[in-house]
Formats: sequence, C-alpha cells, structure tokens
Amino acid sequence: VRYQTRRVQEVAQNFAAGDKSARFDAQSVDEFGFLAGFINQALDEANRSETALSQEKKRIEVMLYSITDAVIATDANGCVQFMNPVAEDLVACSIEAARNRPLHELAKFVDELTRLPIVDPVQSCLLDRQIAVLHTGSELCVNHLGAEVPVGGTAAPMRDAQGGVIGCVGALQDVRHARELMCRLTHQASRDSLTGL
Repeated sequence: VRYQTRRVQEVAQNFAAGDKSARFDAQSVDEFGFLAGFINQALDEANRSETALSQEKKRIEVMLYSITDAVIATDANGCVQFMNPVAEDLVACSIEAARNRPLHELAKFVDELTRLPIVDPVQSCLLDRQIAVLHTGSELCVNHLGAEVPVGGTAAPMRDAQGGVIGCVGALQDVRHARELMCRLTHQASRDSLTGL
C-alpha cells in the first residue's frame, strides 16, 4: 500500500509538472486499480478536449488574421487582449506592446466634421453591455501617432456562460475610399460640370 501511495503521488506530481502522458497504474484489482483506471480515463478525456480546443483556437486565429477588418478584443476593462495585423496597422502598435493596455491609450475617435471626440465603440459596448455601432459616417480613428483613418464598424460584448460581460470584440473597417468617393459624388451632384458652380 505504501508503494502504491508513493507511486500515485509520483504520477500526480509528474502530471502537475506538465507531463500530460503521466498515467496511474490501473493493473491491480483492488480499489487503487479501479480508482487509477477512472482517473486515467478522465485524464485522457481532458487531453482530448484540450487538443480540440487548441485546434479550434488555431482555426479561429487563422480566420481573424486573414480578414481585412481590424479586429480588436479586450477584457471587461477595455484593455487589449488580441489584435489582428490589420488592427496593429490601424493603431500603429504591435499586439505585444498593446496587450493589457486600454484601447483609448492607442486610439481615439473623433468626428471628422466637427473634430469633437466621440466615445469609441469598445467603451460604448462595455458601458451599455450591448452591440455598439459607428453610425454617423464621419468617424475618424486617430492612432497614438496622430494618423487619422476614416472608419466604420461595430463592437460586440463577449459573455461568459452566465451571461456576464467578460470583454468586447471590435471590428473596424478602413472606409477612406468609400468616403472619398462619396465626397466626389456629392461634389459632382451639387456643381455644374462645365462651370463648377
């Protein structure tokens, strides 16, 4: 019994230290064998679940890295946890430098026409606990270097199993070409093509 207890402790310590292949000896026909078999099955299932979650996480990251929207995920306090490369370009900051920093330190939002600050969609989403939309059509994202990019987008809350908000995912689109086209069309529609009046 003392040997079995010592062996169980060794296997448990190895597993706790990161050896995911550590298993208990389930060959004995006593309660140690039964318990060891039961625990081994639970460990195998936990490893399968961990592998499946890891694969799913990689698939999601590949999708987020390949889309053309700037995707930013924050925690419940609005601190950056994830950015795809498009978002890194938008805020002019790597994810390594941005992680755990409040988004409002990296980017501000202003109205292009009035130049007044507007609440960023992530803050709005976390305050209201619902989807926030940039909807005026004149929003600018001003990164910490001062570069201005016309943007559109939304922010949606991330919730835990109990429905509590644990963070936010924002998706921003660079809409400068659409705005330029709209300005040209508005100009052409309101001016005489020959005189410019």
